[in-house]
Amino acid sequence: MAVADTYADGVLYTAQPMEVSDVAELARLFEGRHKESLAATHEGVDIQRDNNIRAGWAARALIAYASHLGGQSLVDELETVTGDLLGDLLHLFDALGLDWEEIRERGERFHREEVLGDV
Repeated sequence: MAVADTYADGVLYTAQPMEVSDVAELARLFEGRHKESLAATHEGVDIQRDNNIRAGWAARALIAYASHLGGQSLVDELETVTGDLLGDLLHLFDALGLDWEEIRERGERFHREEVLGDV
């Protein structure tokens, strides 16, 4: 989801780019890094840092998913693996009786607020 770049103060706090082409590279990028917590680092003080941490959480989830699948999933293009993960999440939502549209809208709203610094 793209966020309009016409916010009042002109600043978007998008996560720092990660220059990787597959999950194996992403895993190497995070290898040896400690897990970060917003609770321990005073969420809201540095919005850019907070969003970098959030992107890191999602990266670790994607790494865990691809590692669980193993083999080709680690070197497939990121679009392929993320699409597979999203599809499998939809199956999980079905099994749990969760409303995908409601969850997606909530996620997009949270993302927009965090990128715009409205947290």
